[in-house]
Amino acid sequence: MPDDEHKPNNRRRPRRAEPKDKGAEPPDGKKPSGRTATPPAEATKAAEPRRRRGPDESGNGPKPSPAEGTGRSRRPRSHKAPSNEAQPDHDGGAQHSAPGDKKLKVIALGGMGEIGKNMFAFEYDDEILLIDGGLAFPEAEMLGVDIIVPKIDWVVENAHKVKGWVLTHGHEDHIGGLPYMLKLLPKIPMYGARLTLGLLRGKFDEFKLSEADVDLREISTDDRVKISKNFTVDFFRMTHSIPDNSGVIIHTPIGRVVHSGDFKLDYNPSDGGHDLLEPRP
Repeated sequence: MPDDEHKPNNRRRPRRAEPKDKGAEPPDGKKPSGRTATPPAEATKAAEPRRRRGPDESGNGPKPSPAEGTGRSRRPRSHKAPSNEAQPDHDGGAQHSAPGDKKLKVIALGGMGEIGKNMFAFEYDDEILLIDGGLAFPEAEMLGVDIIVPKIDWVVENAHKVKGWVLTHGHEDHIGGLPYMLKLLPKIPMYGARLTLGLLRGKFDEFKLSEADVDLREISTDDRVKISKNFTVDFFRMTHSIPDNSGVIIHTPIGRVVHSGDFKLDYNPSDGGHDLLEPRP
């Protein structure tokens, strides 16, 4: 039998209803041959209702894609209730922080990735705790420079928040910059061991400072000091090449920070003491 007798006669066969799914097969299960394409006029006619038809009242039926519409997205809009949570700003932070979202800021004003100028600031809420204030010696190419001290513009601007200043030991890279900074700041309680404060007092005559200009408070290397509402400091002895060297544990409302300060691994320290850490209640 010739092949033409097996081919479907598209012109004589009545038009069937278009299936809802674009890729569905005709009900009789027969697939039209690729050589008998629908005339362009009929294809356009059949496609027109399908583009304009939307879902019926029951929610069934094809949904137009964004490309077939007017360019407006058909994504359903979600109606969210107003939230009290902080919304991020353009730099990834929060515009308004909830009371439970307070953070402790650790700011290195010197001593990070360098030798000398050791000085740190811890800020929580509206309080700041300072640790050390050293100097550094210039490099060979720094002609005409005698010493280098930390830049404390931020500390000066927030001087009203500073509640205390802790000194770990008496080396120049930890207290050498203090005489230059004390002239720029109001009187701040300064906590240090006896030798540390003694070395600091020795600089007063050179810089024309008096005991009345500062608030020096002597501590031992195992004291606990309540600095402010948010900061409590535990001192602990650390072996170093100078006596009265301390590390500190800073207690804050969100946790503890251990600041070791300088230390030296020495089984026979010159002052005969050893590191001693005991748990506190």
